[in-house]
Amino acid sequence: MKSASTDFPIPMGGLMNPPPKGTTKSSIPLRGRDVCPEFLPFICLLESYKTKFKNLHWAAINHPQHVVVGDFLADLDEFQDELAETGQGILGQFSANDITTEHISCSDPIDAIIYLKDAILEFHKCINTMPDCVGLVNSVEGFMTTVGKYIYLLRLAKK
Repeated sequence: MKSASTDFPIPMGGLMNPPPKGTTKSSIPLRGRDVCPEFLPFICLLESYKTKFKNLHWAAINHPQHVVVGDFLADLDEFQDELAETGQGILGQFSANDITTEHISCSDPIDAIIYLKDAILEFHKCINTMPDCVGLVNSVEGFMTTVGKYIYLLRLAKK
């Protein structure tokens, strides 16, 4: 339902009216994967990159790289968890077998983080115009700052 004077959706019951009697917020169904079909595949891609960065952490060529990749892995894990939990609050809960991984073929941490950055930017484009995903957009934009920091730190660790 759209308002005549605005271009944004009006919540069930209108801005000033409560929802119909007997309706609770928890009984209003989540719109789920129709709203953001890219969400679950992106969470799966993050899981794949976590595996890649764990391998790169163990295969580091020096101690500084080992530390930086390990720190990035921890931040990536925290980002994925925040994004997944926030997204499930907006879009609906995952089932027990929804998260799958794919092989990421990359053996250099800087290349891997740049490929991940590109994937994050693509996901950002998908969700940036969805009003339901505003919290997700903020999380993604915040993590992009983190990615930039780690690109810098990985370049330093390589010297």
